[in-house]
Amino acid sequence: MSLYAQDNGFNGETFYRAIFKHQYGKKENIADPTILQSICNDNGFHINVEEVLQDPVHQQKFDDYIQLAHEAGISGVPNFIYLKSKLPGYATVENFLQFIDDAKERKKAGS
Repeated sequence: MSLYAQDNGFNGETFYRAIFKHQYGKKENIADPTILQSICNDNGFHINVEEVLQDPVHQQKFDDYIQLAHEAGISGVPNFIYLKSKLPGYATVENFLQFIDDAKERKKAGS
């Protein structure tokens, strides 16, 4: 849905915040099309969720992003990619800062 929202001029940040609120704040299953439809409607994104989910063009774009993620070694979310390096989202702040420093050093070294 987020790809479709972005492609159709809907404010991505508004959409992501609404999804996050319902998934983590309200503990709702955002994979349920009925819940997703309600989230979209409540936030001014008036679409037919079932139609979007069945749209072959949208599905192909989603599949392409999944393939790109797998090629980058991402198998779950969140993950961070910085200067061609990957860090899982569960890393500590210290690990995250070290990850950035290491990536910068590799960039300086030309690798």
